[in-house]
Amino acid sequence: MQFPGVSSREFAGNPTGKKKKDESLLEKVKKLGGEEIVVHKGGQKQVISNLDAVAHALLAKAQSGHIPAIKILIDLNGEEAVMAASAMGYDITPADLAVLEIEADWQVLLEKAKLDAAATVDEAEEGSIEDDRPDTAG
Repeated sequence: MQFPGVSSREFAGNPTGKKKKDESLLEKVKKLGGEEIVVHKGGQKQVISNLDAVAHALLAKAQSGHIPAIKILIDLNGEEAVMAASAMGYDITPADLAVLEIEADWQVLLEKAKLDAAATVDEAEEGSIEDDRPDTAG
């Protein structure tokens, strides 16, 4: 229906309705990860996706011995990712892998110990509040 002096655009949709939901972080990362960028490799320009660039950077860090990067690769793909890093020029021996697994286990134990210590402190603080009350028992 057309009203005199009013454009049809003013009646389009529901202008006072619910706003569109913001994209989640995961949706944004997927969208940006698929975008292509230009990188220089061996003096040549190459077009790769942002996610490919991140994967290359992660592998490069792991090759240089960066433990957190190696742990990420192990967590993501297990030994296959470590062997992929090995194929790119960094030789990881079974002994190296054993050390990395021990390091990962220690990291897990450390996090558990931190959580247990925080819980113990919380319980102690709760206990001290109860102990500060006057004894009303006769």
